[in-house]
Amino acid sequence: MNKYASALAALFLALAAVVAPTHAQRPADSAADVAQAVADGRASATELLVQFRSGVSADDQRNARGWVNAQRKQLLRGRGTAELELAVIPPGLSMANAIAVLAQHPAVAFVEPNWIYTHHDTSNDPYFTDGSLWGMYSADTAPANAFGSGAATAWENVQTGSSSVLVGVIDEGIDYNHEDLSANIWTNPYEEVDGVDNDGNGYIDDVRGWDFANNDSSVYDGSSRRLSIDAHGTHVSGTIGAAGGNGIGVAGVNWNVRIIPAKFLGTNGGTTANAIKAVDYLTDLKLLHDLNIVATNNSWGGGGYSQALHDAIIRGAKAGILFIAAAGNSTTNNDTTNSYPSNYNTSIGTGTESAAGFDAVLAVAALCGSSASSYCSGGAGTMASFSGYGATTVDLAAPGVSVYSTTPGNRYSSYNGTSMATPHVTGAAALYASMHADPTAVEVKQAILASTTPTASLAGKTATGGRLNIARWFGSIGGPAPDAPTSLTVQDSDEDVSLDWDPAEDADSSTTYSVLRKLNGGSYSTIASGVSDTGYLDTVPASGTYCYVVQAVRGGSSSSNSNEACADVTVPVTPAPAAPTNFMAQQMTAKKQIGLSWTGSAGAASYRIYRKTATTSFAYIGSASGTSAVNSGLTSGVTYTYYVAAMGPAESGPSNESSATAR
Repeated sequence: MNKYASALAALFLALAAVVAPTHAQRPADSAADVAQAVADGRASATELLVQFRSGVSADDQRNARGWVNAQRKQLLRGRGTAELELAVIPPGLSMANAIAVLAQHPAVAFVEPNWIYTHHDTSNDPYFTDGSLWGMYSADTAPANAFGSGAATAWENVQTGSSSVLVGVIDEGIDYNHEDLSANIWTNPYEEVDGVDNDGNGYIDDVRGWDFANNDSSVYDGSSRRLSIDAHGTHVSGTIGAAGGNGIGVAGVNWNVRIIPAKFLGTNGGTTANAIKAVDYLTDLKLLHDLNIVATNNSWGGGGYSQALHDAIIRGAKAGILFIAAAGNSTTNNDTTNSYPSNYNTSIGTGTESAAGFDAVLAVAALCGSSASSYCSGGAGTMASFSGYGATTVDLAAPGVSVYSTTPGNRYSSYNGTSMATPHVTGAAALYASMHADPTAVEVKQAILASTTPTASLAGKTATGGRLNIARWFGSIGGPAPDAPTSLTVQDSDEDVSLDWDPAEDADSSTTYSVLRKLNGGSYSTIASGVSDTGYLDTVPASGTYCYVVQAVRGGSSSSNSNEACADVTVPVTPAPAAPTNFMAQQMTAKKQIGLSWTGSAGAASYRIYRKTATTSFAYIGSASGTSAVNSGLTSGVTYTYYVAAMGPAESGPSNESSATAR
């Protein structure tokens, strides 16, 4: 029995009733709090932070992870002493259960959720010159940030937009009197404030657009006392088109553009019906008056699929309007979990609207510009921790963390979200349209996608594998390659290989590193990218000779290789325990509970329990230290089927299955 066996044996786990907090579990992170935070999307469902005690060995750490079958994802601090790591738990294990179990381990000082915090020419503007407006920078502008949108390079090339280009902002309302926005808010030349629908579009006095949430022509409903109202819509509008070069506040991607407010989000959110009306309003304006509306900005999401909304977006596509949408702040893979409206595709028709012939939807993820934010532990050039992604459903990323822009009452604020990333792309669409004579929607979209710069953190996470980089339209691809890292060394301990190196000589805050590995003289392949530290811990899968090199990455360009360093690694092979036997599930006297028992396996440190019903597949639901457990919190009258597996160095095969019906 290993040295933690007695501690593990003492751990009682009623599968649906999480262990009460201990010294390693702070009261604020109670089981109920964690479960609710995960349900609300305020905490990751799979990632948690584990702080180990000082002096804890690598074996002790592996033992702790084994209690919940977690895997280290990233070492955050304290290499070799009092290590803090980001760990990932397996699907099916609740975050609350994982925290409760890990908190009991003697090697763990504390464990907590990986929280997600949410709200979905050379400029002389103060926020630009003081370094705050990083989302507009390029690798070679002053100030510089290789992961900005590259808009500043366009300005240096005397491309600042045009008042003949229009975009619609489907969102909250907009403070159209803001000092940095008023010049760029659209005024309907075909309408007068006279109580008559002068332009015949069905909306009376829509001089500044329309408020579909309240069904009136007032597109800004805030006041000096209520500055939070319509703040979101005002913020995204500033990123698209705040006036630049005026010595005031911020600058948008376009210094000249016309923004049409189409408000459908009110204080209680917005409805599908009002979203449809907003989309159709802008489509009708373009068709009725031949307005040069090139795109709509859609920094919103939620709900399920709506064929009616899909139809409206297709109608807009047929009119040549791009639908640029936030990928969502859900941290989910949009390829497998639909996120609307960014997952709509106008090249696919419905039963009521034929396909548009091209996909007008551009889905945008959020990118980090530095490691200063808690959303950006991976450093500059990494995808924000809150961002939705998808190798086929999300097109590209753009600046989405610590984005300064306009807010009501002539104010300026920093927001985070894919909502903030999206208007950078909408602004790029308007800017490209201002630079070319009557480009089609397809041409504008292709130009945006062609501008993307491959970015390591986005590989497999976006369709382009890259980020918005307007600078590429002007011959810049993000600056010269950085110097190579030096003095790479490796040290192995069982299956862990620890790498350390000296940084690139010209490294700055935007420099990250890629780690490449080869086995037994084979070819090098990248095993880690976006590494902000000058060290990496690699857990290898099998014995062999492992060689490594490291590259510095900045602005989408990679350095040459560092020196090569190799290690001969022997991975101990210990067989998994035998499968448990005589497994039995039985109804208990207490309601909504089923008792489980089995004959244990030699060498088992714990047991993993799996469950299914008539309508679900087997899923892992928790662990037990002994040879019995109680699954509580069940639904009366439902039959549940279970099996268990023994956990040692590896997981055993399954026991026999057994079923029981909850009383």
